[in-house]
Amino acid sequence: MNSFAMPFTHQTQCCTHRYSAKLLNNNNFQNPRAGPNDDSAHPPITPCKAVDPQTIADRNQREIYVLIVKHYLACCSRDAIGKETVLTVKMASEEFTAKGLMILERNWLEIYSPWERWSTGQGELPALQVGSRITPNTLLMKDGRTTSPSPISGELNNVVIRCESYLRTRNIWSHSINMPMKRWS
Repeated sequence: MNSFAMPFTHQTQCCTHRYSAKLLNNNNFQNPRAGPNDDSAHPPITPCKAVDPQTIADRNQREIYVLIVKHYLACCSRDAIGKETVLTVKMASEEFTAKGLMILERNWLEIYSPWERWSTGQGELPALQVGSRITPNTLLMKDGRTTSPSPISGELNNVVIRCESYLRTRNIWSHSINMPMKRWS
C-alpha cells in the first residue's frame, strides 16, 4: 500500500483521525525515513488495515494496535522544533546552571504521547537576554551527600532472563545482550 494513503485510511478512527487529517491537509506528511539500525529480521511494522480500536475486544491487542498506528503516524510526521535555554547564574565565586526547553512545534510529539516526551526535566525558564541581571526570590542551600551509583544488576538479570527464554532475534541479541556485555568488560 502507498505510504501516503496509510494515514488517510486512519481518518475514520477515533483516536487518530484529526492528526491524520492534519498530516494530509496541511502538507505535513513526509515518507518515513530509513533508520540506521535495520537488523533485517522483519520489514517495518506498519498498520495494514484501518480498524476502530473500540472494536478490538482484547485490551492488550487494542493498546498494541493503537501504539503501532501512532508510531507509524509519528514516523510520517515532521520533526519537533524547540529552543533550549541554558541559564548560568554567577553568585560570588559560585556558578549555577539550569536548562529549559521551549517547544515551538510539537509535530510528531502530538500523536506519540504518552510514550515520548521532549523535555530537559528542569522546567520552563524565563525569557532572558544574554548579560541580563536577575534578582532571585529565594536562595536555599540544602545539606546532602552524594552516593555511589547502584550496581547494574538489573541489566544482568535482563540478559540472563532473555538468554534463558530464548528470545533471540538479531535485534534483541545485539542491543540487549551485547551492549551490557561491553559495559562489563
